[in-house]
Amino acid sequence: MRVLILEDSPGRTNYFRKWLADTDLTVVDSVADAVLRASRFDYDAIFLDHELGIGQPNGSQFTRAWRADAETWVTKQPLVVLHTSSDWGASLMYRDLQEIGIRAERMAFYLMDEDKVRKTLGL
Repeated sequence: MRVLILEDSPGRTNYFRKWLADTDLTVVDSVADAVLRASRFDYDAIFLDHELGIGQPNGSQFTRAWRADAETWVTKQPLVVLHTSSDWGASLMYRDLQEIGIRAERMAFYLMDEDKVRKTLGL
């Protein structure tokens, strides 16, 4: 399984690396890197954070970029997990993804554990 994680917190990325060690995992901390990866490579699952640091583009900018150019992206039908704590951010990303037919689930990071993440991905 190929998984892309957009997350800027080193602590959280360490959890993802531990929980998903047996997958083909790519972790990026910027919207630009996430757009580059998802537009060029096919992922089975993508985990999206919304808040990525003061002054940095956020997860909504990733989903807007995908929505605007979906027909050219290599990633077509992944499961997207919105792991942000922001209800507002999650709703913006969810709306964008629904408009292009992408299946999305909300799972705030503070509610995650290894079993939940792996079960969500069918591992």
